[in-house]
Amino acid sequence: KILGTGDNLIHGFIYDNGYLWASTRTSPARIFKINPVSLDFERIILTSGLNKGEDIISAGGYIWVILYTNPAKLVKINPNTMTWEVAISFQSNEISYGGSLEYAFGSLWVGGLDRKIARVNIENLNYQIFHYPEIFSSTQFHALTSGGGFLWTSAPQSSRSAIVKINPNNPSDYSFVVVNNLLPDDMAYVNNHLYIADETSPSYLYKFANDLSYTKELASNTSSYGVFINHNNPNYVYSAHIGSPGFVKMFDLNLNLIHTFFLPSGFNDANEIAFDSSGFIYVTAWQSPAKIVKFSTALTGSITSPVDYYTTGPASVPINASAEYPSGPGVKQVEFYASWDGVWHPLGIDATEPYAITWVPPNSMKTQQVLLRIDVVGNDLTRTDYAGGVRIINFVQSYNNPDITENWISNRAYLNQRSLNPPVGDVMCSAASMSMILAMEGVIPNDHQSMSSKAIEMYPKVLDNGTAYIYKMVNVLKPEGTNANYIGWVNKDAGWNKIKENIDGNHPLIIRTEHGSLTTYGHFIVAVGYKELSNQRFVIAYDPYGEWKGMTCSELGLGCNGNYYKNSTDPSSFVGRWVFYDFDKIFGNYLIVAPNTRDAMALRAITITSDPDLISDEHRITDTYEGVPIGDLNNIFLPIIVR
Repeated sequence: KILGTGDNLIHGFIYDNGYLWASTRTSPARIFKINPVSLDFERIILTSGLNKGEDIISAGGYIWVILYTNPAKLVKINPNTMTWEVAISFQSNEISYGGSLEYAFGSLWVGGLDRKIARVNIENLNYQIFHYPEIFSSTQFHALTSGGGFLWTSAPQSSRSAIVKINPNNPSDYSFVVVNNLLPDDMAYVNNHLYIADETSPSYLYKFANDLSYTKELASNTSSYGVFINHNNPNYVYSAHIGSPGFVKMFDLNLNLIHTFFLPSGFNDANEIAFDSSGFIYVTAWQSPAKIVKFSTALTGSITSPVDYYTTGPASVPINASAEYPSGPGVKQVEFYASWDGVWHPLGIDATEPYAITWVPPNSMKTQQVLLRIDVVGNDLTRTDYAGGVRIINFVQSYNNPDITENWISNRAYLNQRSLNPPVGDVMCSAASMSMILAMEGVIPNDHQSMSSKAIEMYPKVLDNGTAYIYKMVNVLKPEGTNANYIGWVNKDAGWNKIKENIDGNHPLIIRTEHGSLTTYGHFIVAVGYKELSNQRFVIAYDPYGEWKGMTCSELGLGCNGNYYKNSTDPSSFVGRWVFYDFDKIFGNYLIVAPNTRDAMALRAITITSDPDLISDEHRITDTYEGVPIGDLNNIFLPIIVR
């Protein structure tokens, strides 16, 4: 379901008494009562000044929403009549910028800024304020939950957080632990443990005991917006993750990954999760307008092998699955699919248990991540598509294949130049490539905001009369904290050896492409890997503009028409990520390297130790890309006349 205009950014989301309820982080805030069957909804738009519905909860027969305002306001909604009122207007020295709600131990608890919590009697609306001065100043109690006889909250600040355990009978009695590199959002308590995932990238899933000791496991390479529990089946926890599309990971209580649920294409950045009593899971996408995905689990199934991140090469891959329809007339068939090169391909159908097929990857297939899924069909023709979520495996063309040598760096970050102040970004390949290098080297964060801001800042510094100069790019990269230098002029063999040397040392390189190869003018791309056959050499590139279609301008003719599949201007567009280019067609005799001088990256051997990338499933838009003027050197050489 895609909500309407202005229905942006769902930040609170619950299932209660037969309906889904949502609040938005808009000005003013909006409250939704959603039919879980049809996903049709009724909407309340609060009055001006009642902004940003931060959290939502059900208690005492009413729906409650806390507003992220100063001072905070608590809104009370009658779920039957959809009438509402501001139940409490806190004072600014009590609760400001309300962040979280929890109903437990006979009270409604409200978390706010400056380490304060309100305990509210929902019958008479009397409340008490509790302050926790030992915790970081100016921090917000961003999430609340309860379990084990305690109230739990988190207080994130910069790159650390305090996880706080409060005695609800005497809220002044509390303890906490500070955890570095943890920025939590929603939390869940189950089976005597608190589960938290963080908004950092990569994201870890934490499991806290009641004594505040904890363990953690890697959850995803992308940030998590929180952990959620299905109280109808409390044997698993679910973490919502950003991505294009967004996805949800399902873990058992020992932090073992069970399944990954991918949202449909275009539903980005999974944010909130709710569960009904009929086996359905509802996931919101943090977008404008907001979007909701409903996963049916009544007719169920899952891929049982291969496991996530299984690595294979050019060999047959057995795929096995289970399926059941316990509340229906039985399973008719299981349909197997795989996605590579950004396209879903049917692999086969099995109508009898055990459900299995054998997939033989095509000979032309490049190294990449492959998605596997099954769709389960019941005998009543009910369907559960993406049953059990999507499994990710690695196809590595060189795996057990002595005819191919390939390698790639482990720390990668992509920046779409077309998203940089459109349409100005169309000519900013130099700065976009530089920003990617800095992020890959660990000099700047790898999120879009940090990378795009840095690219926009650096771009004017590399120009001279509209031309990007290689020496200027190097001079700009050096004070950022790198040992930047350019390599060139070098011939193709020497350039190829330099690329291999740096990639094997876990360092990316900027390649200046040959005029008239990819584009009429020049272009900059980032080499993150290489592939070498007996008679061909390929760079694995992060091309900031999009994907070159493989034909040079001389092959295409005058104007180099239709030479590219371009990225859109959306920051999440990554058509140009993990593309394979014929090195001997594109190399323009110059390279830039910029190793991090602040914190040396761990080198790794030539053997592959990191996963490849997933190729974009975006619709391909053909474009003619001219490139940009590029200056190679900073010196003018005059002839020496010898008499």
